[in-house]
Amino acid sequence: MYVVEQLRPFWTRQDTHFQAAISVEEKVAVALWRLSTDAELRIIGQLFGYATSTVCQIVNEFCEIVMEVLFHTHVQFPGPNRLAEMVRSFEATSGYSQAAGCID
Repeated sequence: MYVVEQLRPFWTRQDTHFQAAISVEEKVAVALWRLSTDAELRIIGQLFGYATSTVCQIVNEFCEIVMEVLFHTHVQFPGPNRLAEMVRSFEATSGYSQAAGCID
């Protein structure tokens, strides 16, 4: 899985004498489950067998690492000329001024 392989160097932990580290695959699964559903942290913790605080920590770490590692290579903002073109086009099709688009 692309996301797992991109995050692995930044998110791999070592096992300790007290507990085994959570795999990157499982952490990505927990984070994506949380971000793609309206399930509570408690429910996700029960599904994956983790405490609510662990789920919260995984989701927060995931978001931070994705922003640091993947954001700049996968999200590009339009330049001034392209943005002006997008605003004109969006207003012509939707009737909304001073907007480049919308999220449904």
